[in-house]
Amino acid sequence: MTDHGPLVCTLLAPTLEAFARALEGGAAARADVVELRLDRVADEVVRDPAALAALVARAERPTIAALHGGEGFGTFAGDVPARAEVLRAAARAGVTYIDVDERFAAEVGDLGARRILSTHRSASGIEEVDALARGLDALAEPGRDLVKVVPPAATAEEGLALLRWLADRPAEGTIAFCSGDVASFTRLLAPAFGSALVYAAADDVPGVDLESAAPGQLRVGHVRDVWGPRTPSRATTLAAVCGRPIAHSASPVVHGAALRQAGIDGMLVPVAPAALAAVVAAAADAPAEGPRWGGLSATAPFKLDALACADRVLSDAQAVGAANTLAVAGGAWTASNTDAPAVRAALEAAG
Repeated sequence: MTDHGPLVCTLLAPTLEAFARALEGGAAARADVVELRLDRVADEVVRDPAALAALVARAERPTIAALHGGEGFGTFAGDVPARAEVLRAAARAGVTYIDVDERFAAEVGDLGARRILSTHRSASGIEEVDALARGLDALAEPGRDLVKVVPPAATAEEGLALLRWLADRPAEGTIAFCSGDVASFTRLLAPAFGSALVYAAADDVPGVDLESAAPGQLRVGHVRDVWGPRTPSRATTLAAVCGRPIAHSASPVVHGAALRQAGIDGMLVPVAPAALAAVVAAAADAPAEGPRWGGLSATAPFKLDALACADRVLSDAQAVGAANTLAVAGGAWTASNTDAPAVRAALEAAG
């Protein structure tokens, strides 16, 4: 259903002129799609639709127009007729997609463009997530509209469960990941599980005031650095690095580069605070056709937990009494410790 890559750069700015300066400055240079969050410029769009049309042309790639109030981490306070007026103006300006929250979809009606029917509602479990998605499916025009399900997550386990659910959804028709800092890794992994799009924050542009659009968004540049030139797919082998804290870790970028150099379609993502058991369970419950978990690494203070998750313990981990690496093959997890050999090699090199 899409003829472009999945990475969306979200732009949220106070004026259309600021949007233009952000694009000129390269805020979305590494993205496949540009989302124009119109929350703060709704009146300007209605008053000067030609300016929005010029902005769409300047993007030089597919665009999404979105207008959110509190239901979608936004600030728009207008009523439904005002919302419809802004979104129709965006459709006339030539955007590729219009994002419409499911609460307003029926009242807003046909907007003259492909729709992304979205929900950011909380869900207490996968059954509620599935019910939300089925409600959106009933509103969507098959083959034209996309369904977007982005519940907040309080734990990494919730994020992993959402991805597993996504793997069984119809290919190309669903956008799904979790909001919130603890689940930001789902934005890195979502395309591997079948998400048609995934959203990231704009890269910094000096002198342009771009606002945060949603909790847990990663920078476009960081996502690209982790992914490399190839977008994750169902053939990608997945791994996680678990620890507390973990957001600062350079491992996803460093290991991603090493995997690419070795010709391996693989990706390492940071999972916080500690989801060792959840990743082990996710590997055991991998979809029949989908990405496979190849292993994980553990940082302090979870190296004892890693050891406890193993079916087999190599001699280095056994001697140290802790593991920093788990690899899975044939459903069995093997624990090892690369710290000790690295320290030994460093000492030997130093004489």
